Amino acid sequence: MTEDFAILIHSHGRADSVTTPRTLRECGYTGKYVVVVDDMDEHVDEYVEKFGKKVVVFPKSKMEGTFDAGDNFTDTPPTQIYACIASFDIARELGVKYFMFMDDDMTDFIYRFDDELMYGFEHAGSLDEILEALLEFYEVSGAKAVAFSQNGHFIGGQHGTFGQSVFTKRMCMGTWLCSTERNFDFVSR
Repeated sequence: MTEDFAILIHSHGRADSVTTPRTLRECGYTGKYVVVVDDMDEHVDEYVEKFGKKVVVFPKSKMEGTFDAGDNFTDTPPTQIYACIASFDIARELGVKYFMFMDDDMTDFIYRFDDELMYGFEHAGSLDEILEALLEFYEVSGAKAVAFSQNGHFIGGQHGTFGQSVFTKRMCMGTWLCSTERNFDFVSR
């Protein structure tokens, strides 16, 4: 895996149930990763105890009012948008150009289509190779971000609405491949 890449695992209040680091290793990822938590999380010490120097704490407490939350709530809810916004600066601090942020509860990475675009199910054995290919696509695509699809994209299996196409019709969530050189704004919780 390229040294210019890291995975940022977003978490809040779930130090005991973070599965993504283990899943990454089981699926063949050998690169850098950090667990990203905010300074308002009451469980920061538990994260540090479990993940040590791989924990990055960002200042969520200072971010309120710095972007349009898209609502009229007066509290600071436990939403991932703060971590998403902070990820660009975290990646720069880590010294990487490319980063993928992920949810903390990933349990598998799988292929849903084979080489002939036939619907199926196969566990990803070399996430490094998959991410390298995704980085190549990202670089030439000019996209601001690229995401993996999620199991929910394939509701109904091969004959369901989502199984009929290799192109997803749902929102991007769970994983976002980004670059510090293609910054963009996240708006709304």
